[in-house]
Amino acid sequence: MTAALAKLVKPLDFVKGAVEVARESVPAAYEKSGLSQAVAKNELRPGDHIYSWRLGHTYQHHGVVVHCSECEEECTHDSMHCCAIVHFRPPLDGDNGLIEITSLASFMEGRKVSRVKYGVQDIEFYVRRPGSVTTERQDPWPVATLRALAVLRPPAPDVAAEAAAALQGEGAIDPQQAAHWDSAEEVVYNLLSKNSELFARWCKLGAVSGIRHFRSGDQARSLQTSNGRFIRLGMGLAAATAMGAGVAAVATGATAAAAAGTAATAGAEATASAAVTEGIAATAVAAAARTAGKSAISALLADAVRHPKKAVEVAKRAVKVPGGFGKHKSKTLDEEAMLRRESSECIVSATQKLLTYLDVRVPEPVALALESPGYCCRLSALLVDVLEAEQHPPARSVEACTTVVQRYLDSLQAADPVPAAAAAAAAAAATAGA
Repeated sequence: MTAALAKLVKPLDFVKGAVEVARESVPAAYEKSGLSQAVAKNELRPGDHIYSWRLGHTYQHHGVVVHCSECEEECTHDSMHCCAIVHFRPPLDGDNGLIEITSLASFMEGRKVSRVKYGVQDIEFYVRRPGSVTTERQDPWPVATLRALAVLRPPAPDVAAEAAAALQGEGAIDPQQAAHWDSAEEVVYNLLSKNSELFARWCKLGAVSGIRHFRSGDQARSLQTSNGRFIRLGMGLAAATAMGAGVAAVATGATAAAAAGTAATAGAEATASAAVTEGIAATAVAAAARTAGKSAISALLADAVRHPKKAVEVAKRAVKVPGGFGKHKSKTLDEEAMLRRESSECIVSATQKLLTYLDVRVPEPVALALESPGYCCRLSALLVDVLEAEQHPPARSVEACTTVVQRYLDSLQAADPVPAAAAAAAAAAATAGA
């Protein structure tokens, strides 16, 4: 049966058809399955843990909503003033990944956005895709929002201005605090143990996620990379890895046999690397993958050698499958400056609106300092520590959060309001001029 089918359908034609089916059918089938948790922008609220599918519904990219305002029906949501998401972006252009604030449109990359469900029953947890639901009880939304804001690094000019003012004795931030903040441990993205899903789970759950402080060396597994789930994902990606390696080999002029060998090895190594994380014998899995896939890969690569133009066309189509990896678009200096300014404004707006919603009395010195995105991030970190230090951390209701936050703000007012007011004004002025 397989041999007869192979004579009727060439390998490249089969892959091309599969790509077309993935592009047109996978998202639609998922929507019709009743398993979709897609939400519209007007349904989002600060503190929401959201995700967007990538690589043809293979995995999800996660983030946390920190700011959301009403917009027109025709709005494209490409401004952070409309809706802002904090997420852990994977490595790009040689960096280690970045925790950043971005617009909803940028986060979605043209796809739908869904909201993770917390506190589901066990049966729903096992039926749904890993990462889309959890049985754990979430912390109140103000805590999740504060955690997301607390780990942000404000745009460079803001940090520099505040640090300089502090060193001159005029700033709202103590010099030692400013130095500590600037040298805080960088977070290195790790597909298994420090990814976007784990970041969003930490914002919603705190230490229950397996990580005490996200900007630290702490690591844990997310639901998508838990035992069993990741090895299945690795097996699935082995074929894609093999095809990519094979096409690259053909492009460099390798023979069909050599390209097939390269592809089979690459696919086996991809599977084995996933297996190692699960404690499975890598050599055994690699051998099995090589044996199982060698015939099919050889046929595919032989067809690619005979029809190189078609191979390139199929490869290009594969890259365009919904959920593929995003590509970096370089920005001009003006665009970079505009993005930094919008990020700063959004951090300030998100923090001020959160305090307004909690209906707390903000001392004048603090209110002045809240014009600085750097101060907003620092205050968010302090409030997270205070909330988590409660007897039953963190406060389990919005009302309890209000009580704890008000108590802390009152302690700032009682400290030394006159010098604090001058210091806050100086910090705000320095930020405005940066």
